[in-house]
Amino acid sequence: MKKKTPLYHLVTFWIIFIGSLVHAAEFDNVFKLIKIIKLEQKDDLLIGSVRDCLITDDYIYICDSKSGNVKIYNKDGKFYSLLGKKGSGPGEFVTPFALTIAEDKIYAGDLIARKLTVFDKNSHQYQNDFYILDIKEIKVWNNRIYISYSDLTTNTMLHSFDIKGQKQNDLIRIPPISKKNNLISDNISFDIDTNGNIYLVHEMSNYIYHIHSNMKLDSLPFQSSNYTPPPENPVDISKGREHVLKWIKSWTHVLKIDYLEKSDVLLIYLSDTEGNFLDIYDSAGRPLNTGIYTDYRYLYSNADENFYFLEEDDQSATLELRIKQYQLIKKQNISH
Repeated sequence: MKKKTPLYHLVTFWIIFIGSLVHAAEFDNVFKLIKIIKLEQKDDLLIGSVRDCLITDDYIYICDSKSGNVKIYNKDGKFYSLLGKKGSGPGEFVTPFALTIAEDKIYAGDLIARKLTVFDKNSHQYQNDFYILDIKEIKVWNNRIYISYSDLTTNTMLHSFDIKGQKQNDLIRIPPISKKNNLISDNISFDIDTNGNIYLVHEMSNYIYHIHSNMKLDSLPFQSSNYTPPPENPVDISKGREHVLKWIKSWTHVLKIDYLEKSDVLLIYLSDTEGNFLDIYDSAGRPLNTGIYTDYRYLYSNADENFYFLEEDDQSATLELRIKQYQLIKKQNISH
């Protein structure tokens, strides 16, 4: 094999550098930076892993799955308090995994403990909890709790409960390719609009599953310019970790969906070998703007269409975490 020359490395550097500028330009054409919030890191309360995040008018809630708690910060990023603590008792967590807020309650799902815990939104006091089989995301609408996870017993990936935790319905079949691969990549994201329409995506599928308010289901294929489907043949886990990692990196992962009600568009967050990117579609699944790469991890958007991203800076001794708030520059910028 020939030795790579300094010129080769210089050209490679500039290709990567220019490519990152192109990605940044695309992102900056769509989103405008509004605010950067640096989260305070205390020695005894360091953030271990940001699994989920919610931002209200008063607080920032960080679902820290590694530390086993939900950390609360004020709007300037200063640490305020904890919601729950690590443990297995009432109001405690093993692995907090997903959060949502509805009316005067905070709902926090625990992946390992298999329970959904309810807190008072104002006092942050524990109220009650109930058993859940699994959890990926959670939403509450019209006194119904919706939780996404794959249930092989019912072959479904969205489940509704009444406000007391009694199971009501199992919705949307698991994509066959996910079952074929033993649910190795099984992230399921969904959103609900104010009329009760549900939009759901699965990590291994390029379909938007739309449950209308009358419970009719449509499966809308989305045409991302950067989408690479998973291999048809299932991954062979007996070949070891490196083989599985290579398989994971060989296709595009669909990670999150949000419905932007004011703009009447769907935002989908994806990841491939080049990095993380966003696609924007109309509510029928037609592409408006795809392949908007970002160096930050997309968290979520709220009803006012503020978009929140997480920036991680590990250059210093302590990991610095910044939440970056963006808004759409102009609505026409989401279309080609």
